[in-house]
Amino acid sequence: MGFGDVQVRKDLAKVAHTGRRRTGRYTEQLILDIENYLDFATETGTILVGAGKLGQALLDYPGFKDAGLNLMAGFDISPSADYTEAGKPIYPMNRIESFCRHYDVHIGIIAVP
Repeated sequence: MGFGDVQVRKDLAKVAHTGRRRTGRYTEQLILDIENYLDFATETGTILVGAGKLGQALLDYPGFKDAGLNLMAGFDISPSADYTEAGKPIYPMNRIESFCRHYDVHIGIIAVP
C-alpha cells in the first residue's frame, strides 16, 4: 500500500507497547497485542470490499470465525453474484455505509486489484 517503515512503526506503537528500538518485536507478543487491541474475545463485525474470486474465497473461509472476526458481507462496485457459495451476501458499494452503521462494523478487509 506504499506505507513507509516510519508509518508502520507508528501504527504498531498504537496497539503494541513491547517493541524495542533497533531490535524489533517478538512475533508472538505482537500477535497477542494486536488480538487484545481488536478484542478477539468477542466477535468483531467485519466486511470485505472487492467480491471477485479472491474476495468470495475470503468471505467463505471459515477460519476467520476462529480469530474472532464475523465476516458478515462483501461489497463490490459491480457484484457478479448476490451470494457466495457458502451463502454470504454480496452487496453493491452504495449500500456499504448504511450496512456498517446498522451492523456496527469495525473492520474492513480490502481485496481489490
